[in-house]
Amino acid sequence: MLPIISVIVPAFNAEKYLERSINSILSSTLTELEIILVNDGSTDRTAEICMELKKKDSRVLVVHQRNKGVSAARNAGLHLARGKYFAFVDADDYIEVDMYEKMVEALKRNGAEMSCCRMNFSERSLDRERAGTVQVVEDTDKILKKLLLPTKYGISTAACNKLGIVSIQKKYDIYFDEKIFECEDGLFWCRYISKIRKMVIVQEELYHYIKVADSVSNSAKVTEKKLTNFKAWEDIMHICSEFSTELENLAKARYHLYAIKMLFNAYLENGKKGVRNAIHQLQTYKGYFYNAKEIPLIKRMYWIICGWIVQYDLGIKTAKKWDELKRYLIDRNKNY
Repeated sequence: MLPIISVIVPAFNAEKYLERSINSILSSTLTELEIILVNDGSTDRTAEICMELKKKDSRVLVVHQRNKGVSAARNAGLHLARGKYFAFVDADDYIEVDMYEKMVEALKRNGAEMSCCRMNFSERSLDRERAGTVQVVEDTDKILKKLLLPTKYGISTAACNKLGIVSIQKKYDIYFDEKIFECEDGLFWCRYISKIRKMVIVQEELYHYIKVADSVSNSAKVTEKKLTNFKAWEDIMHICSEFSTELENLAKARYHLYAIKMLFNAYLENGKKGVRNAIHQLQTYKGYFYNAKEIPLIKRMYWIICGWIVQYDLGIKTAKKWDELKRYLIDRNKNY
């Protein structure tokens, strides 16, 4: 019998977290699934743990490849997917047992082509306030807007809180760009959304996102890999421009917001020398961010000042004081 869902899990040096991640999927109340576990050239015990998990449950398929990056690993999984639906889980994250049951049920009941859930960050207590609530979003441009909005107001650009239909992914040949190492997931789902008309959002925190310091996205260093994020946003802007000027402008605003975040975090660690190779990005699309009414004014003002601190080199001490204010706001405004 073919699985209902193919869950693709890329794993690189994930020995600390991998068993918890896979066991959370194997415990799913939707049992008709396969886990495509892609060992992306790990040098620790990841390969060994993969084989142990395969022996434990026949629903686990293990693929070993040389290290090519998360996009190539996810693509390898997509090529092998046999389920009606596909989903991704990162090896350091884990899911609630009823995540896929609820997401599939909401998708089928509403005749949708994509399903999302809310994400839980930093292993804090689950937000049960909207449990059982499902939002239906119709029309491609409205779904794209949900993707572009910051996480608190949209669906996040992350790969793993979403469920897609394999036949749509195959029909339009939608894969991850293996030359992009950050925001590759946002670009993938942007391409997918451009081909659909209806999405459902399960308003529950069913996916646990764990922040790992040494990942590309969480590192403060402005590396060549990190800079590929701008290429991803350029491609997202191009897709959005085919639907409306409003969407294109919002994508430009998100491009600038990413530039500020990246450079401010790098400045916090290394001051001016940490941002030299990308400081020009603070001038790119800044007007679109300043005027992006879809992003709350307090959020825009906070990040605009972050950009000023970097641009005018106001000092690491000033940046740290300002960052403390952000942490204060985060504690009181989830997903700020």
